[in-house]
Amino acid sequence: MLEDEDTVYWTISEDMLKYAKSLEDKLQMNRTKESKVDTLTGILGELVFADFWYGDWKRENSYDEFVSNFGKPDFEGRFEVKSSCHKFDWKLNLLIRQDYNEKRIPPFYVQILFDTDTKEINTKTGVIIVGYTYGEKAHNGELKEMAGITSFKAYHTPFEELNPIYELKEILKDES
Repeated sequence: MLEDEDTVYWTISEDMLKYAKSLEDKLQMNRTKESKVDTLTGILGELVFADFWYGDWKRENSYDEFVSNFGKPDFEGRFEVKSSCHKFDWKLNLLIRQDYNEKRIPPFYVQILFDTDTKEINTKTGVIIVGYTYGEKAHNGELKEMAGITSFKAYHTPFEELNPIYELKEILKDES
């Protein structure tokens, strides 16, 4: 079971935020948006992951790379970053939309949470890299509606069932 000490806390730099906002209107997904910050949350989640994983938030995050990754796992063809904007709670879930599930199964999902209850993201917003799970496992999670959203269903993997992100770095370090 994942615990507080297994999560990683990160920050958003002014440059990251400015860059993400510059892409926000250009990278709209053709799907149901449930929040005004969905696109910004997704872009920033990928920047945070790149900053954590590679030490460079710009790596694999040019406009062209974002566009070429639509419909594919985000990094190296094996990491899919799932980002959400909520006040942190262990009762939250890594969510995979049913329609997404039917198109592809990446090897790994990584959950990033923008820890706020205001639905606004700025450089003071807490960022938590909650953990990761294997793609197959996430795609076998419980299928149900998302907290009152009836336009689609999603597979749910509780945060507490995720694995510590540092374990993934350890598992994959020999592949580099």
